Amino acid sequence: RDTSPSASSYSGSGGSVPTSGSGAPSSSTRPRTNEEYVKDQIESFRERYGKISGYNYAEAYLEAILSLATTGKESPRVKEVLESEVYDESYRRVISVLKSVGVVFEELPSGRFQIARKLKDQNFCLSMMDMIEMKKEAADTNEEVLDVENVNDDAVDADSD
Repeated sequence: RDTSPSASSYSGSGGSVPTSGSGAPSSSTRPRTNEEYVKDQIESFRERYGKISGYNYAEAYLEAILSLATTGKESPRVKEVLESEVYDESYRRVISVLKSVGVVFEELPSGRFQIARKLKDQNFCLSMMDMIEMKKEAADTNEEVLDVENVNDDAVDADSD
């Protein structure tokens, strides 16, 4: 059973998509929800890797990432991921990367978090070289302004003699 995103017409950010039990698009009148998508992915993962030692840690991590990516809400299993100290650094890194590109997290009444509707402008499309060049141009402009002010100050001093 293939339930990968490429095998279904999946829409993130709270949407849902009609699919058949195989994960392929269908003309069913009942669309598959994001929560069902996550559940299907976890079931498929369990079927394939469930007998491997440490599987529960990997499943908790996968569910935490898929839940955040599809529903925008933190999974109840995040606590398990962080406390297990197996995938905790990886999960924190994902959250850090999301924050670095402008994702804002809002606390829910449950104490968990969700991705806010509005993102911060973090200039994440600019490369490091672009940022360095912009700072250099700004510094050059500031130096020119200072030079003009110094010339004007010198002219005023010469006139007062």
